[in-house]
Amino acid sequence: MIIPLAEPHQRAGRISAVYVVVCLAFGVPVSIAGQLATLFGFQAAMVVDGIAVVVIGAISLLMQTRAQREQVS
Repeated sequence: MIIPLAEPHQRAGRISAVYVVVCLAFGVPVSIAGQLATLFGFQAAMVVDGIAVVVIGAISLLMQTRAQREQVS
């Protein structure tokens, strides 16, 4: 979605930024879950991780809905 919006000389930078965000999106939660598992046990870490995923997903959905409403008006 973002590549067609970029000028040809900007595309490499945008693709690199996407890869950095993807790596952080997968790496940071796994690292946090690992630390929580060593402190509180695996089951408690997965419950906290699951709750965090649901909360972040709800926030993302609300932000996307708000952005779509602003585009329509």
